[in-house]
Amino acid sequence: MKKLMENVVEMSMFFSRMAEDGKLIQPEPDTVSIFSLFKERVEDWATQFETVYRDVFPYQDAIEVFTLHKLLEEGWAEVEDQEANLEEFGYTNDDMIYLPRIHAAYRYMFENKPVFMLHPDNISVQVCCMEDISKHMDKGEIFGYKNPYQEIQFVMNDRFYEDGWAEPYLIRAKASKDALYITLALQIIANNLAKEDELPSGLDGITKIFGVFQQENPGVIKNYEATYIPGVCFGYKSFLVN
Repeated sequence: MKKLMENVVEMSMFFSRMAEDGKLIQPEPDTVSIFSLFKERVEDWATQFETVYRDVFPYQDAIEVFTLHKLLEEGWAEVEDQEANLEEFGYTNDDMIYLPRIHAAYRYMFENKPVFMLHPDNISVQVCCMEDISKHMDKGEIFGYKNPYQEIQFVMNDRFYEDGWAEPYLIRAKASKDALYITLALQIIANNLAKEDELPSGLDGITKIFGVFQQENPGVIKNYEATYIPGVCFGYKSFLVN
């Protein structure tokens, strides 16, 4: 109980400093004050903090990062470095996604996920400690995390006709899984739909296969483009999938 009260006090002091510095977003007129809302939420935040805090990090740093992250979630504060152009910065590889400083600190401290310090000339170095983040911040440098979506391409069939011929399509996609994983999953879906006679031909068939895949594997494929390959046919009614 004593620790929870300490958390409440520290969060309240941080909130007050944010208010004094003019860094809080005031609500519209005739709405509930964010000061009243903060009082309602702070005890829950203090309890949540205890469940995720790891004492390998300095307590003061951790509670300030956690509280600021909560204020951002509520829309009571703004991320000062919300956007950055990696190419203008000098990082032109597409293997990283930009992270604002506060999100980099929260991701590393509370989500225990990899964070990378980005440098010009496509140099990325994984953060090993909070000192890395602090020094990188002091230099005005930027952070990122690995882009889960990579560009892949493969050929797939729209459906399986009674005479055994199928129309091939070249698929270009951004996906978080490799082409082999995705093609096997798509083939299973295509086989099942074909057996149930629910698979239309042409692009409609491709769209239906991908629709089922997205329902069963949400977030794996960010987007895709299907291009018909003219003059090519595959003479198989079904491909076996182990």
